[in-house]
Amino acid sequence: MIQGGDISANDGTEMSTALRKTKSQIFTNSALGFDFASLERRFIVLGALVDTEFAMRDEDNNVKALFRQGQAHMALNNIDAAAESLENALQFEPNDAGLKKEYAAVMKKIAIRDNEEKKQYRKMFG
Repeated sequence: MIQGGDISANDGTEMSTALRKTKSQIFTNSALGFDFASLERRFIVLGALVDTEFAMRDEDNNVKALFRQGQAHMALNNIDAAAESLENALQFEPNDAGLKKEYAAVMKKIAIRDNEEKKQYRKMFG
């Protein structure tokens, strides 16, 4: 079809599997290419989050995109969202060492946050 659709659908609207996978890989890899230490860090990280969302539109079990999404959330200090992304990735790749390491870092941050909150509550009520 001239529109670039999958001719097997006979309407030109459905993308082929290979095209979806390629598009997903492009968006996932572009999420990696950002320097998280730059002055424009927040905007760049937000852009990386958008890229991971695009990567997962057609392939919601994209472990690499979920991993990058978790990293971006960590960079923005959205640790609960980071934990959720990494937990989702671990469902598909439970033995991945990089995922486990990143998830452990997130869980450590959550534990620190929870302990600090407990201390604050003790001061307020106790």
